Amino acid sequence: MHSFRFFVLSICTMITLLASAFSMDELQSMRDMGNQALTAFQKHQDDEGLRLFKSFFEQVRSSRRYEQDTQIELLVGIMGCALPEYRDMGEKALRRVLQTGKGIESRRSALNEALRKCSAKDTPNVQSVSMMEEVPADSSGGEVSGSFKGGGPITRVPSVTVSHVDAATLEKRLEETKDPATALAPTLARAGSGAQGIVSDHFIVVTDSGGEPAAKGIASCLDGYGADLSKEFDMGFPTHLITVYNMQWNDTMYKAAGSLHGIKLARGTIAYSVYADLSMMGIGDPKRCGSLAHELTHLMIKGNFGDAPAWLEEGLASAVALSTPKGGRLEFHQGWRDKVLRQNAGMRPSVDKLLSLTWADFSPADAQGLSQVATIQAMASVFVRYLAAKNKLDRVYFAVREQDLNADLEHYRSSREIMEKVLGKSVEEIDQDFMHWFTKDSAEKAKNENSSQTQKKPCKNSINVSPMEQQTAPCEPATAK
Repeated sequence: MHSFRFFVLSICTMITLLASAFSMDELQSMRDMGNQALTAFQKHQDDEGLRLFKSFFEQVRSSRRYEQDTQIELLVGIMGCALPEYRDMGEKALRRVLQTGKGIESRRSALNEALRKCSAKDTPNVQSVSMMEEVPADSSGGEVSGSFKGGGPITRVPSVTVSHVDAATLEKRLEETKDPATALAPTLARAGSGAQGIVSDHFIVVTDSGGEPAAKGIASCLDGYGADLSKEFDMGFPTHLITVYNMQWNDTMYKAAGSLHGIKLARGTIAYSVYADLSMMGIGDPKRCGSLAHELTHLMIKGNFGDAPAWLEEGLASAVALSTPKGGRLEFHQGWRDKVLRQNAGMRPSVDKLLSLTWADFSPADAQGLSQVATIQAMASVFVRYLAAKNKLDRVYFAVREQDLNADLEHYRSSREIMEKVLGKSVEEIDQDFMHWFTKDSAEKAKNENSSQTQKKPCKNSINVSPMEQQTAPCEPATAK
């Protein structure tokens, strides 16, 4: 246990960094339970720590939602690796965190080292006093990750960034909006003068253009997407209301993002979401809310899947943005990401490579990586549409979702293995088939656009929308009620 103690002390600040402010969620009580075990080990109360960990671990395995949360998996991974009878599970948890975890980039090297020690079968225990130096103490305060959507092929927007508003503030917002009867007033106060809004069954929508009718229409539009996500992917709306800040395409949104979440938006961002206070901000109107639906996917998938692989979550969210709800099943369309993929064909990751990428790969580290990341994001979106076209998307989604901590190491399947089994081809053959489909799909689209005289006209804008947002799915009033 002595070596275990050193290991726990070295990693505890990393776990604190990843904590979500969503204390109203039952996930928080589970995180608290795991942290109690961690604290006991830190205090050298090894027997108590082991007792608490066993209780924590049994609870974790009782629900997929517990198992697929980054912080909970990290707790399982770090403590499990240090306890011989839980070591295999600890190893798997660390591998999942490294593959699907958001907000872990500053600690990735330390986690890789922890995994190396955990998987070294000739090492009797995970141990290293030096790990205390390898994992520097966090000085940034509570950081909460957000998911982002750019508006077109000329923009380069990261998929994940960090909100610098403290966790207590975000937690307070959730408390203020807990009761639908009183949720609107504090939301309007945060949105600023001139905003108007409504509260629906699932949303608090405030807008700076169009008043209550526009807010009601946006809620109805999002209901259509949410209903199809729920029916097709078993997601379900959160029990807490989702806050939607609908802003015009001008500096208003950039200023509001700074004041609400401490985020400096990249130019070209048209929507973003933050799970910690269940909120999203972006452009949209009652007849076209695809960009907000992109963010709704990020928020809804957490309750159904937890932290999903980047290629699947970001790819699905991007495909949803270019889809129309059809009363139970989303219909996906081509869009500007197809153009990005065609123009950057030389940078396209193979299907095999795509399935192994992490969230860090979906966000540029510097200016030189912008085009590569844009191509990765485009590939993920178009590949999801390919799976849907092959009628395999649902099967792949649920098969990947099943690979949680309850899937023992012997039966654990990677995304690559799942893809090969569901599609009945090697991943290399899938890649070839994808390119054949993509080339044919693009050619047919171009032919139809050139020959058809009855193309649907774009919806009439009700707000000052960026030209990039014009590149969306065909106008379809079915999402408005």
